[in-house]
Amino acid sequence: MPKPYPKEFRDDVVWVARNRDDGVTLEQVAADFGVHPMTLSKWMRKSDIDDGNKPGTTRLPYQFHAVHVTIPGGRTVLGVQAVWGRKDTVSVPGWPVAAAPVVG
Repeated sequence: MPKPYPKEFRDDVVWVARNRDDGVTLEQVAADFGVHPMTLSKWMRKSDIDDGNKPGTTRLPYQFHAVHVTIPGGRTVLGVQAVWGRKDTVSVPGWPVAAAPVVG
């Protein structure tokens, strides 16, 4: 089995693919870096998940913290803050996840 590409390389290739000029295909970007187009597509999908742009399980480690959250009506409750990628989400018991405050 081949050795995985370094994370810095994968991140750079994904950045180039996302910021490519009009008319430049993913296949061309992949060829320029010597990777298979499907590999680049998978890296982009994983990056979207890690950045919180698409649902899925992130590769980044989660960190959980207990926080006090003031909810509508002025009441303060204990919640859980999950930190991952570039976004912080505060979960309050009894609130649907979609209604929880998001910072980032």
